[in-house]
Amino acid sequence: NPFVGANQGAYILGILALVCGCCLASGGLLSKWLKTIYAVLLVMSMMMIWHTGSRAALLGSVGAALVVLCLRSIQNRTVIKQFLPALGILITAYLVKLFLPSTSGIPGLKTGSDAGRIFIAQCYSGLPFTGHNRLIYGIGFHRHRDFCQQLFEGKPFDHAHNIYLQAWANVGILGVVGFFVFGLLLWNAWSRVPLSNADSALMVNVGISTSVYIFFLGFLDASLIHWPALLVLSGLFLATPFALHRVQAYPQVPKP
Repeated sequence: NPFVGANQGAYILGILALVCGCCLASGGLLSKWLKTIYAVLLVMSMMMIWHTGSRAALLGSVGAALVVLCLRSIQNRTVIKQFLPALGILITAYLVKLFLPSTSGIPGLKTGSDAGRIFIAQCYSGLPFTGHNRLIYGIGFHRHRDFCQQLFEGKPFDHAHNIYLQAWANVGILGVVGFFVFGLLLWNAWSRVPLSNADSALMVNVGISTSVYIFFLGFLDASLIHWPALLVLSGLFLATPFALHRVQAYPQVPKP
């Protein structure tokens, strides 16, 4: 974290937590030793996310896990037995945090920080309307510091804290269209992957959970554009449905 920032470190820890959780959920495919290792890694990664103070990574990892659990519960017709109890436990835990004084440090609302994010978001959302052709091309990637800066605790908010809003400001309508096209391609790729295939259930769970995590974090943070390693790692996980579809469409022919 001292080298890359708390949010960037938490971003990777969130992916680690999701992968470990999906491996544990794969059931009988793992030995007892592997289950123990993944369980320890899951607990460690969640504790480390907690200590980074990154609300985006915490909410993203928990939310993505809930999405996969919901999909599997609907598929197995166990919504009442699995999904609703898990959702109820999380809601109850957060309500207890809200109404009972605690020094546990659970990330929650931060008035100053959240207000700063709202103000900076308002500025970035209006940038494409401030000049000639900015609506189409945006302001570019190297001039954002000249336009929007909101001070918080003596430090400036020099980015939008929202990957989609950042793209809207930097590359205008072209950026929005790019996100829309990529979203359609990803949706189309997942629609061709059978979710009930037992052989690839683990990869499907990992792919869906990490994809939801990456897209959800885009609304809360812009760490993705601040560390090139995150771009590579996110690209690998987002490519999961394309790889699964190719393997299923062109299976290997057994040797005689």
